[in-house]
Amino acid sequence: MTLIKVLKNKLNFLKLFVIQMLNVFSIIILVIIFGLIFQPISILMKFFRYDPLKKNIDRKSKKSYREKVLKIKKEFKRIF
Repeated sequence: MTLIKVLKNKLNFLKLFVIQMLNVFSIIILVIIFGLIFQPISILMKFFRYDPLKKNIDRKSKKSYREKVLKIKKEFKRIF
């Protein structure tokens, strides 16, 4: 083989290697972000019983967690 073919083969190998390493690093970065940011925040929210969706369900009363909407007469003639 000529020197050019050998260099092209090595270059292709390096390209594939770099692409595979970027895939691995992206997974590692996502795991670090989840483990160091999102997981502690969720643990703190559970500890302080913060419920942004207000979905505390009382199992005994069988009430829904939905908020009641007042029936307001809507005027569709003059929207703007």
